Amino acid sequence: TLQWASPSSSSSSSRGGPASSALLFAGFSTGKVASYLLEHGRLTRVSAVSVGVGVKCLAYLKSTVDAERQCVLLVGCADGGLRLLPLRGVAQFDGGKPILWPGVHEKNAALTTLSVMPMNPVLGKCICASGAEDGSVSIF
Repeated sequence: TLQWASPSSSSSSSRGGPASSALLFAGFSTGKVASYLLEHGRLTRVSAVSVGVGVKCLAYLKSTVDAERQCVLLVGCADGGLRLLPLRGVAQFDGGKPILWPGVHEKNAALTTLSVMPMNPVLGKCICASGAEDGSVSIF
């Protein structure tokens, strides 16, 4: 599964790139998650990590408050778990263990879609909706 994101302007300028650069996150059935930077027509791998179980969907959350706040990638997995991967900057996985919320849906059905909307950016609060392969939807 793939998720495009827009890097912050400070990240773009620090790498010498134009404001039109883009981030791409890719999750694979092997459990690997990778981040890439598309800049000047070239796709460059930035970082990769394994979550240990097949990836079904991704959602990227960029700090809207300031460049010092951490961005995160939410990963919906085949085992029904939702994993949070903290990022250094906007695309570098921090190397720590993913934070796991097991069984987001009642029957541990695989998560197939995620959608996140900031509710209070100053406090870092958001609302998340997930869909599972059994047809259920959870909002948290």
